[in-house]
Amino acid sequence: MTISTLHRLIHDDSGQDLVEYAVLTGLVGVGALFFFGLLSTVMGFRYQTWLIDIYNAWEPCPPAPGVCP
Repeated sequence: MTISTLHRLIHDDSGQDLVEYAVLTGLVGVGALFFFGLLSTVMGFRYQTWLIDIYNAWEPCPPAPGVCP
């Protein structure tokens, strides 16, 4: 690498916008992965709680004939 090429790379900022957008996109992507991972965990816990409540609310019919609707 020559001195002039090195000087041009240091002082040229024409690709700065592209780098900023790439960093911002990466941060949004990582944030979305974290958020959706947390959301799926919370939704799974809520679903399991709901399912357990439904199973616990069920009452079987008494053994007498003709009592169940």
